[in-house]
Amino acid sequence: MRRIIYIALGAFLLLITCSAYKANTTLDWQDKEVFPVIGEVGRNAFALATYVDARSLAGEDIYLVITSPGGDVFTGSIAISAMETAKHRGSKINCIVPVLAASMAMHYFNHCDRRYAFPEAFLLFHEAKGQAGPTQRQMAHAAEQMGILTRLLEQDLIDNLGTTKEQFTWHNVNETLWTSYEFIQAFPKWDMTLVRDVKLPATYDKSLFEIR
Repeated sequence: MRRIIYIALGAFLLLITCSAYKANTTLDWQDKEVFPVIGEVGRNAFALATYVDARSLAGEDIYLVITSPGGDVFTGSIAISAMETAKHRGSKINCIVPVLAASMAMHYFNHCDRRYAFPEAFLLFHEAKGQAGPTQRQMAHAAEQMGILTRLLEQDLIDNLGTTKEQFTWHNVNETLWTSYEFIQAFPKWDMTLVRDVKLPATYDKSLFEIR
């Protein structure tokens, strides 16, 4: 019983702290064109890559709302490649996480120029997983390619977190689930701004904040 009380008290104090942090900060994207990155990344990786490419070719900045549990590394890497190309062209990628960015979606978030999140939003990174073909040769080839992508993605995240390989590996293996407020306490060099709300265009459906 005492342990339950301590846990409840800790959760209550965290909620108060998160609510107090920049409680009046609201992100205003009402006049922006906003693309929703919702659900498993395989559903929208190609659409996202196409959208990002088109916006950057037009010389426009990019605004993404990310609410995703992640998904396949190979398809997600296509979108990340498009994001890096867009940044090379001079477009700024602005991203907000109102609910969750986990797994491959966390790597999306890492490749944004400007990162925003609600204090109670969840963030998680872990060892990469992917899909392979049915034959032994296909599986061996997929494992080799997975290793290359994984090393690149993880090193990018380590660099932006400003952490050690050992600390990163521990959380990567154990799949630590953080609130965004906890995340920036653990990784103070991580460039992310906490906001209490975001104003979106009237045409944007806020129910898309929910994972489907």
